[in-house]
Order: sequence, then C-alpha cells, then structure tokens
Amino acid sequence: LKMKIRTERYLIGIQYVGSHYSGWAFNNEAKLPSIVSIIEEAFKKYVGRRGNFSNLIGSSRTDAGVHALRNTIHVDISRQLTSSSAEDTFNNFFDTNALKQGLNYFLHTKHSHIYITDVQSVPQSFHARYDAVSRTYLYRIMCPVNHNSLNCSNLALFHTDRSYILRYPIDLNKMRNASNCLIGEMDFSSFRNSTCQSNSPIRNVKEITFYSSLEDESADSRSNMNKLNMTSLLDPNVHVITMKIVADSFLQKMVRNIVGALVHSSNGQSQCNLETLSRLLALKDRSKVMARPAPPQGLYLADVHYDWDALKVPKT
Repeated sequence: LKMKIRTERYLIGIQYVGSHYSGWAFNNEAKLPSIVSIIEEAFKKYVGRRGNFSNLIGSSRTDAGVHALRNTIHVDISRQLTSSSAEDTFNNFFDTNALKQGLNYFLHTKHSHIYITDVQSVPQSFHARYDAVSRTYLYRIMCPVNHNSLNCSNLALFHTDRSYILRYPIDLNKMRNASNCLIGEMDFSSFRNSTCQSNSPIRNVKEITFYSSLEDESADSRSNMNKLNMTSLLDPNVHVITMKIVADSFLQKMVRNIVGALVHSSNGQSQCNLETLSRLLALKDRSKVMARPAPPQGLYLADVHYDWDALKVPKT
C-alpha cells in the first residue's frame, strides 16, 4: 500500500477563563502558562505519533486575565495511512466531532478552564485572523445601585476575577452619552497601549450597547447577560452593567482603555462628557488621557465573526 498523507485545516472555537493564564500568547517571564501553550499540548496528545499539527494561528491575542466566550484558531492536522485495514480509524481521526471530543478530553484532564466549543473544516486558504470581519467584546461592571445601598465588598469572593468591582455608583446615562463619539471609523491612538504594534491606529467601531440589571431586559439583553451568569445570586442593591462593543478589530488594550475613560466620565466626580471625550480622541495621544485602563478581569471576547458567503464556506 502506497503511503497516504492527508492534511485538513480546521476553524476551532475556544472558550476560557483567562484569570488562570498569562494571556493568549507565550510569555517567557510569566509564572502562569499561556493559553496557546495549553492548546498546543492538547493537540500533541491528540495527534499522537502518527499525526502532526502545524500553523496554529489565533484570531485574537487576549491579555492576561481576559476571558473568552469564543476565541478562534485555525490549525492544520496531518496523518499518514499505513495500511488499508486502518482506513476507518484514519477517517475518524479527521472527524470534527472526534476532534472536539478528543481535544476536550485532554484539556479537561489538567485544564478545566479551557473548552473547545466548536470545530469546522475549512479550506487551506482560510485564515482565522485575517478573514475575520469583526469581533465582539463584552465588559462587565458591578457597582452599588446608589450611595445608600450595600457596597460591593461582599461580591469580591465570587466575582473579583470575572468583573470590574466598583465601590461607588456610576451614571449609566452619562456613560451611554459619552460613548456616542466612539462610533465609526477613526484614529483610536488615545485608546491604544504604548506597546501596541499595530501598523495603523484606525479602527471602525460599529456598535456600543449597554445592558443594565436595573432596566427591562430585552431578549438580546437576557442572552448576553446569561452568557456571563449575571442575573443569578446577585443582591438587588448591586447594579450590573455590561458593555457590548463591536469593531472590525481592536488595538492593544483598546476596550479596557475605553471602559476606563467611560467609567471616569460617569462616576459623578468628573467633568468628562461627550465633548471632552471627543477632545481626548482628537489628541491622538494615550499619554494625555488621565483615566486608567479598566482591569482585565471584566473583559470577555464574546465572538469572532466571518463572512461565510464571501469566503464560500458553508457555516456549520
């Protein structure tokens, strides 16, 4: 039997709790493992001695402490067929359900905070990062309903690594108003990290929406909030706010810097508003923005979106 080698490319969705890792990318100086190193370890165990994987590329590099409801990668998997009797095993090796189950088995044995959500076969020309048309992030904030309500110290035990815990109430209407100037295609230099390596600061923010636990919940709101388990076991004196932001792509720490500026603009102690936030954008200089970035633990990469019609790939 002539040796047969088969290679398939896959798009894989990945969910994880980022507080247990040093971020997506490998970092020599980090004490915690990187997410991509754990994923690679699971692939090594899955492919075994007769298989191989290569070109594992992520769509989004989340920072340490940032979570993902669905990040994506593409990866090539190859295997040799050495005998006709092994044909069924050979074909099963490339089955998407088998791949998902196998990877989750090896992940769960050591790292229960990473989970493969979906696996899809894609053409060799597909690229998880460059073919993405947009990304959606959610940012979760917890704060007191008002100055007379219970503070959030009792939430720290269960939510400190999953939310931005504030000790004072914030004005959601101010936050919504100030965010209006961030919609559209523009230079976001004022909201990029100093170490950002992107060639261009131009990004197109398509949507910023806020969901509040104090307001009537639409179906869309309930869906987004339930993804983060936001409505369960919460004190009625606690205000839970989720910001949803959609853009073609994001600069390093762009979402956290935006949230930090919006919180600063809505805490009742700042004069920052739509006009002053617009001026910060016009400065195009992060060093002149006084607001600190929001912490990573409240940030969730919700999804990475592709135009399947344009790619001529059937969505599964």
